[in-house]
Amino acid sequence: MSQYTVYVGGDEVNDYYLTKEKAKDLAEEYIDDGYDDVVIQLVEEWDMSEEDRCIEIIEERNMLADENKKFAEFLSSLGYNLDSIGEIARVGAKFEEE
Repeated sequence: MSQYTVYVGGDEVNDYYLTKEKAKDLAEEYIDDGYDDVVIQLVEEWDMSEEDRCIEIIEERNMLADENKKFAEFLSSLGYNLDSIGEIARVGAKFEEE
């Protein structure tokens, strides 16, 4: 499987490598926003066994769960009562707006 990355104005705009379809979708978002210097680049051919890919996905999922837990603890320390991931997302979106 191939992996791709997207550049806008010479800067890589994705945090991790993408499938061709997701790279095209991301590039189209920037083009729709008026950017004309959007490039999709093939990074490497992906030669990973299905088992290794599953392990990688599980490790990434665990990392995100740890980040969510730390964020919830931080918000809790600020006095927010967070009973669900949805509440964490709503509060997180509010912080991004400020």
